Amino acid sequence: MRQPCVHVSLLTGMGLTILANSRPFEGLLVSLTAGIFLLIRIVGQRGQELRVSIRKIALPILFILVLTIMGMGLYNLRVTGNFLRMPYQNHEETYAMAPVFLWQKLPPEPEYRHQVIRDFHANYALPFYTSRRSILGFLMDVCAVIFRIPDR
Repeated sequence: MRQPCVHVSLLTGMGLTILANSRPFEGLLVSLTAGIFLLIRIVGQRGQELRVSIRKIALPILFILVLTIMGMGLYNLRVTGNFLRMPYQNHEETYAMAPVFLWQKLPPEPEYRHQVIRDFHANYALPFYTSRRSILGFLMDVCAVIFRIPDR
């Protein structure tokens, strides 16, 4: 913000692109928080500073984000038939035994055509979900990650 430059704004936009493609839910929370902060800072400026911030910060980030949205939307459209529906959503709806979020209820077990996919969901994803449904299980898993305890 002190010295706005286009290349830093473009890198920020590319970082948001990577985040949107790799961790869409978490990335949205982080990006919105940072975006609101940035917007407040830009809107709080006046005169020449405002024009420079819009030209060197807002427009480059917006340009990258528009390209990202169009690219992701086209990819989604080609894979799922819907501009807004991610392939990940199709996969989860078709194969998942455990829901994406901890507060969601377990869906009925889907029919699997391949045993390896069923084994993954039954032996990894479902226990991962059920262990985190309780406070104790969640805390034990957090400690296992922090202290690198194997087989947790």
